[in-house]
Amino acid sequence: MLGIAPHSGWAAAALVAGTPLEPRVILRERLELSDTRLAGSKQPYHELEGLPLAQAQRQLARLCTSAGGLAQSALRSLLERAQTAGVEPRAAGILDSSGRSGATVTALGRGMGSPWGADQKDAALLAWLLLAAYTTTAV
Repeated sequence: MLGIAPHSGWAAAALVAGTPLEPRVILRERLELSDTRLAGSKQPYHELEGLPLAQAQRQLARLCTSAGGLAQSALRSLLERAQTAGVEPRAAGILDSSGRSGATVTALGRGMGSPWGADQKDAALLAWLLLAAYTTTAV
């Protein structure tokens, strides 16, 4: 299962396999979603807020196209690495907000090394919830 926690210009992704009682983090990655060569790519609102509407719409369309391409490429690469690790995600979810994951998720990623911050924990928690949902319903 794949969990994704988005941020401004990037997202934390965690791939979790195993069972709900014994989950394993297989991969955890930072997905880059902004192009540093494009002004406003990381924070479009701040870049576009004072522009005339037509100009802002054109620039926003360009930034959306860029972010979509980067996201597609990052996910394709992550899925290739998952396949190499012998795992094919059956579900994915994207968090809409941040929160605290707790000690269990902290322990879950202990062997993964750095980074294993709140974003990676949140993405892993979402993937673990998906794992539990799909494991209990797939009989």
